[in-house]
Amino acid sequence: MKLLKDFKLSPKKVGFITTLLIFVIAFYHGPMQRISIINRLELMTLDFRFKIRGVEKLPEDVKIVAIDNDSIKKIGRWPWDRKIIAKLVDKLSAASASVITLDIIFSEPQISEESKLISNLIEKIKKENKGNQMKALIEDLKEKLKNLDSDQILAESFENAGNVILAMSMNPFSPEIKELDSDTLENLARSSYFLEEDEANLKEEIEPIEAKEVLIPLNKFMDTAYAVGNAEAVSTDIDGVVRKEWMIEKYMDALYPCLALWATMVHLNADIDQLKIIFGESVQLKDINIPIDERGRYLISYYGPQGTVPYYSAVDVLEGKIDSDTFKDKMVFVGYAATGLGDKWVTPFGIMFGVEKQATIAQNFLDRKFLVHPALAILYDLFSILLIGTILSFTLTKLSPSKSGFLALAVFILVIIIISSIFIYYNIWINMVFPLLTTASLYVSITSYRFLTEEKEKRKIRGAFQQYLSPSVVNEVTKDPSKLKLGGEEKPLTILFSDIRGFTSISEALTPVELVHLLNEYFNEMTYVITEQNGGTLDKFIGDAIMAFWGAPVEIENHAEKACLSALGMMEGLKKLREKWDKEGKPPVDIGIGINTGNVVVGNMGSDRRFDYTVMGDGVNLASRLEGINKTYGTNIIISEFTEKEIPEYFIRREVDLVRVKGKLKPVKIYELMGTTENENGLIEKASLFIEGIKLYEKRKWKEAKEIFKAVIEKYPNDGPSKVYIERCSAYEISPPPEDWDGVFVMTTK
Repeated sequence: MKLLKDFKLSPKKVGFITTLLIFVIAFYHGPMQRISIINRLELMTLDFRFKIRGVEKLPEDVKIVAIDNDSIKKIGRWPWDRKIIAKLVDKLSAASASVITLDIIFSEPQISEESKLISNLIEKIKKENKGNQMKALIEDLKEKLKNLDSDQILAESFENAGNVILAMSMNPFSPEIKELDSDTLENLARSSYFLEEDEANLKEEIEPIEAKEVLIPLNKFMDTAYAVGNAEAVSTDIDGVVRKEWMIEKYMDALYPCLALWATMVHLNADIDQLKIIFGESVQLKDINIPIDERGRYLISYYGPQGTVPYYSAVDVLEGKIDSDTFKDKMVFVGYAATGLGDKWVTPFGIMFGVEKQATIAQNFLDRKFLVHPALAILYDLFSILLIGTILSFTLTKLSPSKSGFLALAVFILVIIIISSIFIYYNIWINMVFPLLTTASLYVSITSYRFLTEEKEKRKIRGAFQQYLSPSVVNEVTKDPSKLKLGGEEKPLTILFSDIRGFTSISEALTPVELVHLLNEYFNEMTYVITEQNGGTLDKFIGDAIMAFWGAPVEIENHAEKACLSALGMMEGLKKLREKWDKEGKPPVDIGIGINTGNVVVGNMGSDRRFDYTVMGDGVNLASRLEGINKTYGTNIIISEFTEKEIPEYFIRREVDLVRVKGKLKPVKIYELMGTTENENGLIEKASLFIEGIKLYEKRKWKEAKEIFKAVIEKYPNDGPSKVYIERCSAYEISPPPEDWDGVFVMTTK
């Protein structure tokens, strides 16, 4: 209990607590990826890395012959007569393709109408006992029937080619196991990998996924094809994207390689005996070590979006329009690439036909450039959390809020660059979410804590200065003691709020005595400008903030003009103070000022024993909100449309935005007060160019508006509003606002 009582929070301790919390979350998430939102975010960062890596130069080992829209348009709708497929296989075999992989499942016999007619005719002749008399005719009809047997012709083409791999579909999600008959299972088993020397290894690891049902080619096709591979070996992630492929799946105590793996074996003249599977480590094929996880899944390294692997139309191959050397010694995948035929998958680059996914995997094997997601990635996560957390806990607490923001952003970007570079140049997938989460969380938690302590310090200063009254109130009370009575009246006034930016950073850089001295100098200068130069009423000091108004207790007709002159005078006075403080080695001070004109209640507010002469009402709240808005737009003086209407033309101002401040429903047009025509210094040109951009922005011409704002930045690099609108236009170019957009920007902070 004593330890808890003595424990006091500090920005550094907040950083360490945040780091520890993220460490615990990462440890819980672990290799099992228990937290789905983190898993989804990590997968998004992986896709981001694929996209910034871009389209890679593809070796020409793999080709795709596509059953595409052009082929279907010329040959006819799918499915085609299998004699056409046989002709296609013959063409590719004649072109010396190293392996012909058909990503098509021929699971049902194909019987043409002509075959049905001849078969029926033979049966009819036999039934009418005309068999002996019509024996020659029957034999002739049987020969014709044989010539019409498309399945037999296709099977013969497989046998003649000698290097055809057929596709099958293995379904691990069937509700019950569906066994094949013994002859079919024996035929299928020719394409299987039986665990022998690796059986002990299998017991130590998680077993591979087991199919309960298979859809296989006809026996006559399996008899003549070289092998059958699993074409439905996709492992879909939580977000529906295919990033992994099952290298092997189990069915009836045997393991069956995926389609691409079988194609690679044939291309390399490797036998099934040369294949070795070490679960949780690799699939070994000759001198190729294909990395897999503990369940036998391979992480696909996509080369780019659909179309990266070259496609050749099947009809062009059949018509001899493709140079035969194109396929010589190449792996050829034949599959669907037409509208409505299905076999499409979502990849990090978008939708892709299944046949290109198969070709991509096979090319991965030949390239030997595999993506690796280290099994001990969790250790990197924990180390990065501790490293980043420790560094930022020490550094962020010593910097000003703006500098700490820049540091956090720099670390954030650096993490992205380093991890993305490792992915691009070394093909290693290192987790990105936890380092980024640590960076962002440390900045938010430490900055929030410092902001709260800043408010606490402001309250302390407010208590020290609240005894002071404005000189105008004192003078008015001296003339008429009845004004000490409680109550107020509604009058049109102009209210000004000002506030020092980054007060915490300034207070941390000075001793208490130096801070009080600096504030006294600042308040003296500001008070002089407000009260002595422009006849305003200094309402109160609120910490480092100043509240003043014009038009009461002494009525002033041009109160809006006086308030705006005060704001410009305050900035000029601050400029002189900054020059002095800079020579003294004191930190720079900047302020924001908000001005509004409107009807408010003014008078003595409080109790009979203690009261203040002050103003209240929505108009006062709006002025306060406008002061805070300066942070958003990078400005110093913001005035409302109600003030802008009341001031003379010699004030240079520009429209900044139409905003709905927090707590208000009705939007307000706001302006930046820039100066006067007496000291113009190019401000009119700057304002005119900016207004041109605003008009284009209001017409939803984002690109044109952005160019105007860029032109302003080019001439005036520190122009805050232009920077804000460049960001907005860029965002709206990607995601435009709704058609009923009224141009209002909603402020969510005070």
